[in-house]
Parts: sequence; C-alpha cells; structure tokens
Amino acid sequence: MASDLCSLCSFDTRSLTILNKKSSHDITFAALLISARYHCKFCVFLVRAVTSLWTDITEGINIRLRSTKDVDEAYTICTLEWRDGDYMNHHMISVYYLEDPSRPLKPYRAVPSSPASEQTWELVQKQLTECVTNHNKCRAVSESPRSQAKRYLRLDAQSSTLKLVDSSDVQVTEYAALSYCWGKCAGDDLLLATASTIGRLHSGIAVSDLPPALKDAVEVCFRLGLKFLWIDSLCILQDSPDDWREEAAKMADLYEGSLLTIIAASGSSVQESFLTHPRLPRPYLGDLERNGSGRVQVYARVSTEFGHHRVASSLLGGPQPIGVEPIDLRAWTLQERDLSVRTISYTSFEVQWACRTMRACECGRGRLDTMVQISHMLDDKDVMRTWYEVVKQYTSRSLSFDTDKLPAIAGLARRLAPYIQSRYIAGLWEQDILVGLCWAKTNHASSPSLTGRYPITYVAPSFSWASVSGVTIKEPHVGPSSQACCEVLRVHCSPASSDPYGEIKEGSYLDLCGALVPAALIIDEKEQDIYDIHIPSMKMYRGYYALYVDGPLESAGGDETMSYDTIHGRVRDVFSKLISEKTKHTGQEVGGVRRRKTQAEGDDAVATPFEQARAKFLPLFFNYDQDMNRAHMIGLVLGTISSEKGYYERVGLVMVEFHGSQKVGWPAALKELVWTAWKNNFTKLRIY
Repeated sequence: MASDLCSLCSFDTRSLTILNKKSSHDITFAALLISARYHCKFCVFLVRAVTSLWTDITEGINIRLRSTKDVDEAYTICTLEWRDGDYMNHHMISVYYLEDPSRPLKPYRAVPSSPASEQTWELVQKQLTECVTNHNKCRAVSESPRSQAKRYLRLDAQSSTLKLVDSSDVQVTEYAALSYCWGKCAGDDLLLATASTIGRLHSGIAVSDLPPALKDAVEVCFRLGLKFLWIDSLCILQDSPDDWREEAAKMADLYEGSLLTIIAASGSSVQESFLTHPRLPRPYLGDLERNGSGRVQVYARVSTEFGHHRVASSLLGGPQPIGVEPIDLRAWTLQERDLSVRTISYTSFEVQWACRTMRACECGRGRLDTMVQISHMLDDKDVMRTWYEVVKQYTSRSLSFDTDKLPAIAGLARRLAPYIQSRYIAGLWEQDILVGLCWAKTNHASSPSLTGRYPITYVAPSFSWASVSGVTIKEPHVGPSSQACCEVLRVHCSPASSDPYGEIKEGSYLDLCGALVPAALIIDEKEQDIYDIHIPSMKMYRGYYALYVDGPLESAGGDETMSYDTIHGRVRDVFSKLISEKTKHTGQEVGGVRRRKTQAEGDDAVATPFEQARAKFLPLFFNYDQDMNRAHMIGLVLGTISSEKGYYERVGLVMVEFHGSQKVGWPAALKELVWTAWKNNFTKLRIY
C-alpha cells in the first residue's frame, strides 16, 4: 500500500523497488539517519551502506537516491550518489540483492573475495574453452597468418621456471600476452632483457625471481595449461633501439595473434600483484522478507564502473566515476586491449572476460560498456570517425616517453589502414588531411594535469596532434556540408624506420595554398591569463570566436611567454588599436609568436605573459546553416619559425560562428570574404 511507504525512501518490500514518482530524488544524510532511527528498515540499510563505503561523509551532505527505473539493471534496488565539491568528483553506491547465494549463475552473482579463488579460475577456464571451441569469429582472427615475435618465454610448470627462446628455433602456436603498467617506482634492480642479461634468460630463471605482476601472469598460464608467454620487458632488448623498433612494429600481430591477453588492470606498478589485490568491500546490509517469495540478502558496493562496465565518457574527458583503473591511464595499453582477440582483465572488483563474440564477468551485470573498441567499429561506414574516436581516447592517457607517441598507437593505425586506404601521416591520413588538421585540445576539469606542452625531442610536425603532449585531443568539428577553402599541395613525411606507422624523421612538412590572413593574439585586459584573437579583415562581421591554443607560446622576438587555455569571446576593435598604440609609443615592432618547447611537465611553472603578438590565420573550412541564418568557419593559427618567408608552425585552432542579419546575406558575404576580400592573401605556405 502507498500509505505503508517510507516518506523518505519510498521503498516497497513487495517489489523490492523505489516507488517514488520521480526516478530520482535528493535527501540529506541527516534525514536518512532520523528515518533509520525511528521507523524504516530500508533506511537502516541505506545508512549502513553509506557509513561502510563513504567514511568521510557528514550529516549535511545531500544524497541522490535513484531508482531502478533510471538505473535499468536487474537485481539493483537503487543507487546512492554524492558529488563531492564540483561535478567531477562523483561517488556512487549500488544497493542490490541476491535471491539465492547458492546459485552462482543468478544475477547478481556473489563475487569471490579473491581473484585467485577456484570460482574465478573456473570462470576463466570455462570462457577460454568455450571461445576456442565454439566462437568461429574469434578463431578465424586468431588463426590468421601474421608476424611472430622474435622471442617468447617458455614456461615449465613442473619446475616453476621460465626460459627465453627464439621463435626461429621453437615453433610457438599458442601463447599468452601480458598487458600491464611498469610503474614509475618499479625499481632499478628488476630483471629486464638487455644485452648483458639475455644469456641468463636463455639459460632459464625461477618464476620466484620475477616481480609480482609478472609472476602472477605466469601463474595464470600455469592454471590454463599455456606453455608460452610474451612480456615486452623480457622479450624485447630494452637497451637496443633497433630491436625495440623492430618488435614494436609487430604489436598489432603480437596481441591479435595471442591465444589470450592477460590484463593486470588493478596494478599501477609491476611490483603489485593482481592475484592478491584486495577487492573493494561489498558489505552485507541484512535480509528483507519479500512478500510471497521468501527472504533475500541485500548488499552494497561502490559502483563498479570498471573495465567493460564503464561508459565511454569516463575515458573521453567526461565525468570520472570511481572505476578508472591504472591500466586505463597508460597509452600503450589501449591498443594492447583493442587488438587482442581474447582478454581476461583483473580489475579491482572482479575478473572480466572479453572476446570478439561475447563478454562475461563475475558479477553478472547486464549493462556493458560503450567504450570505443576498434574491433567492434570496423563495420562503421565512417571509418575516419572511428579513427578520431581512437585518437581521443588514446590522448587521454599518459606516456613515460614523448617519443612513444606514435609507436604506442601504431598497431591500431595499422589495423585500420586497410579500411581507410590512405597514406598515414604522423597520426593523420592523407586522404582526410584537411579535416585532420582541425583537431583541438579539450579543457576538462576532470583532467587538470593534462595541460599541454611541446616536447624538446622531435615527435611529429606541428600540424599533427602527436606534436603536443599531455592533452586530450577531441575530434575535428567539420560538418558534411562544409566547403574547403584551402588546398593541399604536398605532404612530406619520412618514417624513421621501415615501419610507416612508427616514429618519423624530423623535417616533415605540409605545403598548402590558402588565404593567409594577418591576426593578433592579445591578452584580455580584465583576465590577465586569458588571450583572444583579432582578425582585422573580419571585423565588419558579427561573430563569436573560440580560440584553442595548443600549448605554451613565446614571442618569436624574445623570451616572454604566454599562458594558454580554451578561449571564448567576441571580437573587439580595440585589439587592433592596442597593437598600433604600442608600436606608436614604444617604437617597438610587435613580434611574432611560436611554440615554447619544454622537456617535461612543470618546466614552465613560472611564466611572464606578453601583451600581444602577431600571428596568421589560415581558413580551412566554412559552411552556412540556412535554417539558423548562421555561418561557421574553422582555421589554423600559425606562428613564425623562420625568417624565411612562407615557413610556419601551428600554434592553435580558431572556430568562428557568424550571425546573419538583414544587411548581410549568406552565403554570399562569406564567399566574398574568403574568395574576394582575401584574394590578395592567397599564397603558398609550408607548415612544419
């Protein structure tokens, strides 16, 4: 009966659901405590869940109670959500029940307390056998001819030893591969494959000599009956650049050709064991008498958005729910996961299975991820969109070495190349190069450390997203009706090795022909760390500008620096006046602008911003929205790199939205602006 419902939580014991008319409503923790103290048993359960899993919560905190109508998960009664401070610090608890804990296949399943439990081993073995035996799609991919690694580890379960073997001497038909985080504090005394240790590895070592994560990987192989294992740190000579480049070029084949990839998702270092990693608590809250169908046991858990339960936004710059594992922050592991036919992931909450045919996990939840998985998107007609989504997810992760920027995504590029059918240009594709130039960095508060910098060591030409470190790159915003207003004349890009998808030689460039328009980057008078752009030849048009500066800049004529951010603001005529007034009063010519290169994040912690600098604006695309009577333009901001005329580097991107009026007819006015007003600015230029 409705009158029997608790006025605070609205829990119905007959259906085990929240019967509030709204799918969610807010309550204070203080009110929840009062309700639990005096009359509502389910409020008692909610208090137990909150106090067990949110130890730092206070009585004044507002909690959002969300019903299963909104959650849409079987056996979940409700979720409790709390945002600590700003929107990005999102905490969530799921309250769920088990109808019969003795029936492990009934959702939710009771997750074992240890990743090394017999129940977990049975799940892994069952899924592997099922896939190898019955999944034709998976078998067809894994059995396709492909390159082999130069070396593998041969495992001996009886003596608990392993030995490095050359593939030229031993036929390796089935092997496992390991995906893991090495970690910043792994230790200098750990065994690596080098010129001085390869003899010892060939002779054989005890499994006990390995660090915990590698030792666990061997144990997984022992339990599954696998005799060979591939681990990069022990199979690639770490002190040989040539050996590293040769084997790195095989990454697509190595992971796609493995029988199984073991993912040590929960560990941030090779020194952390994933088989003994403590799992998140799942407190028992009590029993409920379900009318007509016996008793059920009620549990709570921190919302486990781990692995394939996580939605895409958590990796692509959106809200970060609890559940981003260390493995999800490492750039190399993206392609290691996506290229693999079969993976077994040891997350902080459970073990998860994924293959090209199905997914399974210990908890048995129904809703799985919407993350970008390249193997699931190759049927998409717009393959370029798939690539830009991959780049977005990839650049949200970190690298220990700037020079790995292209090699760590090379396997995915090679996998997509037959579908794109175009030459690969340092992270871009020649057939779509103009659209590819329209990348821009994101500026989400969820990733405060990703502030962007230009490495001193050459990685890629400035027109490529790979030339910027520490930022998430969002996909180009170029609509299907956009018209190009720039022409590609030549693309020069030379690989540093035989791998066209790996590192490239310094000196790559792009020759274009377009309207190179004078512009100025100027500091905002009120906000000293905000910069805007002024394009004098466009001042007669009403427009809204979005300026994305790629990273730290400096004056081409001195050592003054400029702070940077994603800028939104209206064009102001005073900007052009500022430049002329400074030149008039000081007698100094306002200099150009260029990238400020740094060795590592934090090198530019103290910077003195300049007031203004000259730049160039290069329009790339424009389009007209007749229904909204608006036009849009997107183009590059270019800085100076040489006194020689015509040589530039990219420093940012500008998106402009023009508002139509009775005095201005579209698209004629925009066409006149590009092809008539700027006709004297059309020139050939080169971007390095």
